[in-house]
Amino acid sequence: MKELIIPASVDTIYNTAFDGCSALEKVVFEDGTNVLKLGVGSSSAESGMFTWQPIKSVYIGRPYRYPRQKDWGWYIYYDLSAFGRCTTLEEVTFGESVTEIQPFEFILCSSLKKVTVNGTVTSLAEKAFYKCEKLQTINLPEGLTTIGVRAFEYCKELENIAFPSTLTMIDEYAFGTCERIKSLTIPAGVGSLGLAAFTACSSLKELILEDGPNELHLTHGEAGGSGYFTERPLEKVYVGRPINHPETGWAGYRAGAFSGIKTLKEVFVGEYVTELPVNEFMDSGLTTISLPKNLTKIGNFALSGCSSLNSITCEAVTPPTCGSHVFSTTDKQTCKLYVPAESIESYKAADVWKEFFNIESGINGITIDGTLDSKAYNLKGQRVNGQAVQKGLYILNGKKVFLKK
Repeated sequence: MKELIIPASVDTIYNTAFDGCSALEKVVFEDGTNVLKLGVGSSSAESGMFTWQPIKSVYIGRPYRYPRQKDWGWYIYYDLSAFGRCTTLEEVTFGESVTEIQPFEFILCSSLKKVTVNGTVTSLAEKAFYKCEKLQTINLPEGLTTIGVRAFEYCKELENIAFPSTLTMIDEYAFGTCERIKSLTIPAGVGSLGLAAFTACSSLKELILEDGPNELHLTHGEAGGSGYFTERPLEKVYVGRPINHPETGWAGYRAGAFSGIKTLKEVFVGEYVTELPVNEFMDSGLTTISLPKNLTKIGNFALSGCSSLNSITCEAVTPPTCGSHVFSTTDKQTCKLYVPAESIESYKAADVWKEFFNIESGINGITIDGTLDSKAYNLKGQRVNGQAVQKGLYILNGKKVFLKK
């Protein structure tokens, strides 16, 4: 038997029903709304119903449940799933009646390359695709709210991931060691990022935190008192909302979310941000930063140690108050400060800001909501020619532009 179709009328499949189906390549759970109850396989302690069959393709058109643990002599084996550890599985499709991708559902499916999610999935649970090392494509649909612990950890071939606007939580280690992800956009509805959600994402160069009034809550970094993104090789960051992160390390030391990132070059801060937190970009390789018109305060050491900083754009008409050592090590004789024309004298008189030698009018960076015209170029020097482009940084008329939509 090469193909198995389970009708929607079937409500239970008992243990070992398909053991020994050594030619089975395709499994279809027909569309339906009733929950299908599955048993386990018998080949070994960790086997689910379809673990050891040579399945290549699965269609799941209805909700189903399976045992989460299995007695095996003196030992109880946990983390079971119907298809987990099926090393031949290459493609999975979920139908419109599926609302949850369950814990461990495709754990260690080492050949899985493509997942298509249709319909109304609202949660993607713990380790659902853990160590699916060849997974390249998955769509996360609108309606999804949570991504569970280690859900995509060690998905080393996963390169592009687009989060839906409905997402509210990305849990611990969810995308750990996803080594090919280069760019991430975190929706404004995400309230918190779990510990090390993007740890060891060694290709991550661009990060966008979408505009919004609500705080994004971060944990400390995975390396003791480091910041949340400290270990990532980020080059460009857009911060469109307030960030809250805990005091960590000895004596309550607060690590900035982006502190210590030597690869970081450009930062744009959106209009919902009114305060730059303590230590936020301390000791980074930052060369250019654009601050919003609503900014009122820059916390202690926020830009301390940024010795390569050569361009600051601050759109605030009233100079933001600065804590201690905000611009220590910045060369204030060569670093250019761009401010609103009507505010030049105010900056020249304000504490800390008055230390800059080059205070000029003009805004060196622009944030726009609309589309780019044919005069815009991407950061590789390629003209966009009015084509559809993704969010990110571009050059327009010699100025840096951040496209938000």
